[in-house]
Amino acid sequence: MAVDLDAVARELTSHAALAANETDLRIRVEPIVDRVRVDLGMTADASREKTLDTATNTITFRGRADTMYGAVVIEYEPPGALSAPASKAHAAKQAREYMLASASGAKGHELDALRRHAGIVWGRPG
Repeated sequence: MAVDLDAVARELTSHAALAANETDLRIRVEPIVDRVRVDLGMTADASREKTLDTATNTITFRGRADTMYGAVVIEYEPPGALSAPASKAHAAKQAREYMLASASGAKGHELDALRRHAGIVWGRPG
């Protein structure tokens, strides 16, 4: 099924504008994301607050991804949190670490697994 990405972007933006905090943002946009996931034929269901814990000879990490759809990591930020460059960098670092931790489970094939990951940082201006 075709997905009108412009319409989805407008819908996400209008719902996100109403969000009072990070949890509210997630509650408002995840049904839309889930609908689009189904429309695109993606089979991975959402894992929310997914704990990732990994230790290898190159990475040690423990964290909790806000939401993961298979190899797609979504990091939600509270309203206004992405207004400052340092906050944007921190959120991007979190998403990157979650992707690395998730890919580290593919023992011996971590780089290939990482190439199949995507990270989304979602927030709205304050």
